[in-house]
Amino acid sequence: GENPKYTQFFMDTVMSITPTGIKPYLVVQSKNWVQTKDFQNKDFDKTDALFYMREKNKVFGIRKLIEIQDAVFFTLEINDEYSNYYVFTSPRETRIFHRMLDDLVYKEERFVINDMVCSDGEGMYAISNPRLFADFAEQSMEETLKQDLDKRDQLLQLTEDSNPVIFYYAYK
Repeated sequence: GENPKYTQFFMDTVMSITPTGIKPYLVVQSKNWVQTKDFQNKDFDKTDALFYMREKNKVFGIRKLIEIQDAVFFTLEINDEYSNYYVFTSPRETRIFHRMLDDLVYKEERFVINDMVCSDGEGMYAISNPRLFADFAEQSMEETLKQDLDKRDQLLQLTEDSNPVIFYYAYK
């Protein structure tokens, strides 16, 4: 969308900053969302509070909100894991998944090890650390990457000390 979005730790609502003011954009309803009562009569510091929320399986944050054509992608922080959600605006539907596969970069289906960071309306940007390519696959990059991958030769030249790589996934 054209309006900036905002959320912070513990918020169950994503706010949209519009020319006419700040308005709710997306509200996540969950019985597992952290509540004030979860901390009443508890005496611990900030680090202990984080461990407590993770131990109790509490949802405590919305991360990576990315608008994708007719959908919104976001991640919820739960425990030490993240649950990924697609919310389709038409028809109104939510899909929950725990991992994505990348069939564009890799010869075989592999978990996406790229960190999806933003969208420009035409596609999505992701960042990947070069040392993860082969380590994750436990194979050489030559064996792992698709033959027809754009700039494949440059990717094969990367070392562990190379800067992160930005991938662009164009929408179809």
